[in-house]
Amino acid sequence: MDEAYQSARLCGLNLIAQVKAACNGDLTKVKRVVKLVGFVNSKDDFTDQPKVINGASDLMVDVFGENGRHARSAVGVNTLPLGVTTEVEAIFEVEVDSPFGPGYDKKGQPTRLLPGMKVEAVDRFFGDIITVATVKEVKGDEVLIGFDGWPESYDYWCKIDDGDFQPPGTSMRAQARLSPPNGYVGYFDWASYLEETNSIAAPPQVFRSKTVFPSFKGDKAIKFELWHRMEAQVVPLPPTQEQMDRDEGKGSGVSNK
Repeated sequence: MDEAYQSARLCGLNLIAQVKAACNGDLTKVKRVVKLVGFVNSKDDFTDQPKVINGASDLMVDVFGENGRHARSAVGVNTLPLGVTTEVEAIFEVEVDSPFGPGYDKKGQPTRLLPGMKVEAVDRFFGDIITVATVKEVKGDEVLIGFDGWPESYDYWCKIDDGDFQPPGTSMRAQARLSPPNGYVGYFDWASYLEETNSIAAPPQVFRSKTVFPSFKGDKAIKFELWHRMEAQVVPLPPTQEQMDRDEGKGSGVSNK
């Protein structure tokens, strides 16, 4: 069994080598492994084909993390070309080359999270605050979230499918309060802030979480739903009375964390 498992793993390595060549050597262009179909050269009474093809499936998860999880078929056959033990086919979803550079489609729309994108994120030190944040780094299936205006000690790493960071505009859709960047002076709205910081909002289509702000411990009356994220928009908003007071010098201009 171990020999057959290793044979399937070797098939997986060959598949990864082929998709790497198709992506000009850049495996970060692989968005996900869609499906594997494995064939096992076996006798009629052998029924452990799935355990054999696990050699290829486990490898995909080892290499691509959560993006390596896939649909799969494992089939027993009475012969394979050249008498090999296993044969594996794969379907990969890959990012196409764009004149706008890696991470963008041919129309200039982002296809994945990129460093510098702005998001809304739960402050995990307190749990009852959602504030303005930035994607600082993306490594495989992990993302480093940093809070605008706050020291790096508040930063945290999380999985790329974590629900505690969402696109700008999510809080507005749920009618939840968004805390502005620490020290921000003037009323805050996303459209103006993106222009001021020369940055872009992470669009809803690049998020993978199945929940929205699951760690939020603030107002229990607020129920975050997936549609809040899917319909999140960056639009200019009229200032609240609190924001107007701050502009007139009646407030501190500093957010409280």
